[in-house]
Amino acid sequence: STLTVSGNVAEADARGNYAMNSLNLTGFSSLATSAALHNIQGVQGDVTAAVLESEVGIEADGYNVSDNPGQTVTGNSATSRAIGNTGFNQLLVQAESLGGGNGVGSITKPTGLGLNAPYIVGGDYALASWQGMHNDVSASTTGMALIDLSAFTGGTTEDSTITVSGNSLTAVAQTNSVSNLVSLSTVSSTSLTAALLSEQRAGNPGVSPANATATAGATSDFATAIVTADIVSGTPIAVTGNSVTAIAGNNDATNRLAVSVGANLNGQASTAANATLATGTNQVLADFAVMNIPDASDGAVSATATPGAVGAIVNETVTNSPISVSGNSTTAQATINSALNTLSLTGASALNATAGLVNSQSNTAAGSAAATVQFGSVG
Repeated sequence: STLTVSGNVAEADARGNYAMNSLNLTGFSSLATSAALHNIQGVQGDVTAAVLESEVGIEADGYNVSDNPGQTVTGNSATSRAIGNTGFNQLLVQAESLGGGNGVGSITKPTGLGLNAPYIVGGDYALASWQGMHNDVSASTTGMALIDLSAFTGGTTEDSTITVSGNSLTAVAQTNSVSNLVSLSTVSSTSLTAALLSEQRAGNPGVSPANATATAGATSDFATAIVTADIVSGTPIAVTGNSVTAIAGNNDATNRLAVSVGANLNGQASTAANATLATGTNQVLADFAVMNIPDASDGAVSATATPGAVGAIVNETVTNSPISVSGNSTTAQATINSALNTLSLTGASALNATAGLVNSQSNTAAGSAAATVQFGSVG
């Protein structure tokens, strides 16, 4: 008979804040209004997730395996995920005719209130997201996928197949994570403006660091994907495509402002000929404005992946049995600030509008980013 262990999932998911916000104005023949979406998330406690000593596999203690179609352990996963703030925000606007008139797209700070003053986001359509995390996030996953046919000396496996493939161990620790989208779609536009702001803060200097720590790897048996047998004959062995992944980060943001017009793309008539970007004070003035400001002010980011042993151990003899150990991966990734920002203007005719994008990433933390892969053997 065939022995198969597949598709099993062990998952621990811890979140400080989780939000999905959608503001949609669609299906209109004519629309001349304004709309705004504001997302605010803050965490002051630790966020921790763990999946420990997860073991999936097949053990045939003391039996001879003969003329068996195969033993397979495939597609099993163990994942721990700890995220301080998670946000998905979208502002969708669609009309045949889309008008504005509420002023230039702008992201500014009020004067006289210092660098810690809140930003002011203006425009016909505006989206602002703020995330703050002032404590630690940590995720830990340990596990193993195995086929063990060697519990007693002298067991024979013949005319069969042994496969351990596509199994994964993953740990993700992320302080702040956000995806923001502003999408405007119309046939014709008049005096149209929009702005998108994403601001992220990790740590409170001198008060509470925001450390992000992810560890993934072997159990106390010091193996993650392993086949053990005594005597093997006419039995291919494959240990392929298994993975151990540890990812840690402070601030991660994806921001997109997209405008599509079927004719002329017309911004605010009173806008100056050129967009204004004041990078020293992180300000932008334009018909269509995007600003991303992640700051990591206190804390360290650490990712450690420990694969242990990956492969096959045959204690006695191997006859006419090819052994393949390939395509297995171990990854450790540590990132303090990560961003993907897009501002796209698409029109069929003339562009009568300005656009500005500012990305200002700051890492003033005393801690560092460290990614480590350790104690691994393959074969």
